[in-house]
Amino acid sequence: MSQTNPPSQEWRARLLAAALDEAPDAGWTQISLQRAAATAGLDKGQAEWAAPRGAADLLDLFEDMADQAMLDNAGLGSNSLRGRVRTLIMARFAYMQRHREALRRAASPSLAAEAPRRLWRTADRIWRRLNDPSTDGNFYSKRTILTGVLGASMLVFLNDDTADLTETEAFVARRLDDVMAFEKAKAAVGKALAPAEGLLDALAKLRYGR
Repeated sequence: MSQTNPPSQEWRARLLAAALDEAPDAGWTQISLQRAAATAGLDKGQAEWAAPRGAADLLDLFEDMADQAMLDNAGLGSNSLRGRVRTLIMARFAYMQRHREALRRAASPSLAAEAPRRLWRTADRIWRRLNDPSTDGNFYSKRTILTGVLGASMLVFLNDDTADLTETEAFVARRLDDVMAFEKAKAAVGKALAPAEGLLDALAKLRYGR
């Protein structure tokens, strides 16, 4: 027996496509979403069922689709780790590029409030795509750091008018270089402090007992 998607998924996809056409001029307002629903051939009840939270649900779907395009179409090859991360990020931006003006109009506080959660989801998907083995605190720190890189890069992307996103790619590369340099420095400091920590522990035992 074949499994089909519920009607609401198809309706949401249709509503998103129409809303992305409306948003560059009209934003993500209730009125523009009503017009998008009419364009998509949906009545009020179908539109509310497809996207109960309106623009928030539609933007969530769009970024989910961008993530899937990133994972499906990015050829990672044998690049360095930072090179593979950069490739994935830029594949995502390439998918988003033709709807950049619509995304610019989604900068209202109510819609921007959910951006960190969506960026965390993207960061998690990137690390999973790269088979990250972390299970301890590194699992969260890697995703937190990459979420920050994604958020800062998104701001550059939204204002990058170059056809091939050269400004965005250069910014992503610099941020990833900074992150890798910081991680190396942190690891070096940890190694340097390890003997001192052992000494301090021994002194504490002498002073205070076990």
